[in-house]
Amino acid sequence: MVASKSTSGSTTPLLADVDDGVLEHAIPKASSSAPADASTPLARRRPTPLPKAQLFVLCIIMLAEPVSYTQIFPYVNDMCYRLGYAKSEKDVGFISGLIDSLFAIANVLTVMHWGRLSDKIGRRPVMCMGLVGLAVLNIVYGFSKSLWLTVASRLMMGALCGNGVVTQSIVSELTDETNEAQAFAFISLMWAIGCIVGPTIGGMFSRPAEQLPQWFDTPFWRANPYLLPCLLSAALMVVSLFFSVFFLKETLPSKVRKEQAQPAPSTEEREQEREASNERLRAGERAYGAMDEQMPAEAAGILPREEDRLWTAWEIARAPGMVKAMVCTFLMMFENQAWDIVFILYAYTNLSLGGLSLSNVQIGYCLSFAGSVGAIIQVFIFPRIQRRYGMRMYPVVLAVLVLMFPAAPALRHLVRAVEGDRPRGEAGALAIVGACGLAFMGRVAAMIFPLTFILCKRITPTPSALASTAALAQTVTAGARAIAPWLVSSLFALSVDSDFLGGNLIWGLMTITVVGSVWYARDLGAALELAEREKEKRLGRAR
Repeated sequence: MVASKSTSGSTTPLLADVDDGVLEHAIPKASSSAPADASTPLARRRPTPLPKAQLFVLCIIMLAEPVSYTQIFPYVNDMCYRLGYAKSEKDVGFISGLIDSLFAIANVLTVMHWGRLSDKIGRRPVMCMGLVGLAVLNIVYGFSKSLWLTVASRLMMGALCGNGVVTQSIVSELTDETNEAQAFAFISLMWAIGCIVGPTIGGMFSRPAEQLPQWFDTPFWRANPYLLPCLLSAALMVVSLFFSVFFLKETLPSKVRKEQAQPAPSTEEREQEREASNERLRAGERAYGAMDEQMPAEAAGILPREEDRLWTAWEIARAPGMVKAMVCTFLMMFENQAWDIVFILYAYTNLSLGGLSLSNVQIGYCLSFAGSVGAIIQVFIFPRIQRRYGMRMYPVVLAVLVLMFPAAPALRHLVRAVEGDRPRGEAGALAIVGACGLAFMGRVAAMIFPLTFILCKRITPTPSALASTAALAQTVTAGARAIAPWLVSSLFALSVDSDFLGGNLIWGLMTITVVGSVWYARDLGAALELAEREKEKRLGRAR
């Protein structure tokens, strides 16, 4: 298969529509327009075409993790209370927070393993293993009626899921700075869609004997009230597995070369190609991250010799700007995850105890509405804003949370004053509309996720460390996801139980935390620019 050319003579990127039979790649050839493109401001450059087929497959696969992670949210508090995991409603937050955290705790301990394993055996096998594990363990979780089995299944779900870091690495390798915002927006969109599908499944199909008695009012479904949403989630894992097996192209360089039976280039050929490519790199004719036709293994042969090797985690952590980027990544995940968890607990809790008294179904509808609006924001609004403002918008998007945390107790007091105390499931219009508004603000704040994907790609010290940097970032975010659910759930329960600061302890502490993180991230753009200059010098293209 020959390299695909555009009408202008430039090479078609890997993510563009190419022959689905074989993945072929080549380092971008010199183009007369390249220098001009390199010097043109990002907002005025023509975006590189996106890869429609492979991006679609990646989006389907990416849907699996958020659905598996979020489908328990609408009913986990109800599950803990009805199955006797918590002694009283006041204790629900402690137990449900622990269950919510287990997925991320296991992910923290295993994500680096999955990232390196995908570098060794291929992207597709790791994807398939994660999907099979999620399918089986969702079913186990649905059948569980004891706390130990619920805990074990949730723990194993996190341990067997490394799809996020693999997907992020693939997209990072196959995009350049003109189209990365749009590509990562689609990947982030699938998380938003997962946040629609997961809670909708959990809210509509938990306790089906009561909610859908015409079809499920049988002894089996009464005995297994939380199995149906888990079965539906597992079915989605099977669909994703089908796409992974039959449509996802393997992109690991060594695997591609073996499948194509391409002989390794001789030392003399590699040296000649190294010198020729270095001339192009110094001329600024190659944008980092835009792997057009050649796979990373071939690319490694023409990079400076020092960059041929794989970097250790310690070397990556010490790279310019890396600590700043990873701290910001941790803070953004901790605060957004804290909001997602505490919002559900807040919406479920009775008005008299500090919540809104919404039912599982009402919570599911609120999250689904917010996810739908969030999908529109991710696809149509975020790429335009990011291309115009770049990383300058990072602390601004983070600051949205400063408004959300104080708004929650204010809404509760307003609802109680206007509509009075109501039992769960009978919340009035003000409570429902207010909850939808808060959930919508959460989706606006979620623009921080594709921004963080781009940050992790650009902060990578060398192309050969791309997957390892993504795995490091995933480890950091998994750590935040492990800490946040239990911590904020416990703080919420403590606020309700002690009535400290009028029951507003959790909201005050989180507001202070967000203000501090916005201040810390204020100079992130400058740190990123410094890191990119150092990377260019290392690659022999210092301006």
